[in-house]
Amino acid sequence: MFGIPAINARIFRVDALRELGPIRTDLGLAADREWMARWVRNGRRGCALFAPLYLYRIHVGSHTISGDQTGKLRVYRAELELAEALIGREPTETNLRKLAHANRAFALLRLQWKDASAARFSDISLLDLSRGLMLAYRWRGKLSGF
Repeated sequence: MFGIPAINARIFRVDALRELGPIRTDLGLAADREWMARWVRNGRRGCALFAPLYLYRIHVGSHTISGDQTGKLRVYRAELELAEALIGREPTETNLRKLAHANRAFALLRLQWKDASAARFSDISLLDLSRGLMLAYRWRGKLSGF
């Protein structure tokens, strides 16, 4: 949840798509993260290919990697929406619930920094925020988009 899933740079087996179900397009930009959470929850693993599949560059038309303020806010809102969707779903195992709470707190903090009118800073738990900051720092430089 704290790294960029880069789902468009992945290849999936058809049986995985059948087993895990479709990508939830109602989650918008967070749809890939939710699907990858199902991937991990179901014990699926990936492997690395050491040759590039394609080259993607930052550009203004990108919804996720535009590099501008509007693009960042879109991603932060999508992360918040996903975290809240995972928190609200029952049953959710303890580790995923903790991760969702940490991601929610971190998304709220980033929204507060970028757009004070959009965030609910008072809704942030200090424990969740501490965990979120620690995870974000851990993933910094590892496709985190931090």
